[in-house]
Amino acid sequence: MKLTEAKQQFIHSWGVLGSQWGINRTMAQVHSLLLVASKPLSTDEVMEELSISRGNANMNLRDLMGPYRQSNYSRRPERILFG
Repeated sequence: MKLTEAKQQFIHSWGVLGSQWGINRTMAQVHSLLLVASKPLSTDEVMEELSISRGNANMNLRDLMGPYRQSNYSRRPERILFG
């Protein structure tokens, strides 16, 4: 079994386990791909590796980032008074 075959088998198995745990299969596959990646991946790389649509990749990456996204915290800029 080559490394790429092992990687593909891991991604597939993680997707199956995720769906048994009540997690979206694609989200589990994206998660496993990010775990085995040697570098940070772009949305385009995730799309290509898993053969999924841009919307699906984007939605699952955003959900995985969850509370770590800056946009979750809405803050109004404070006024700066010069005087």
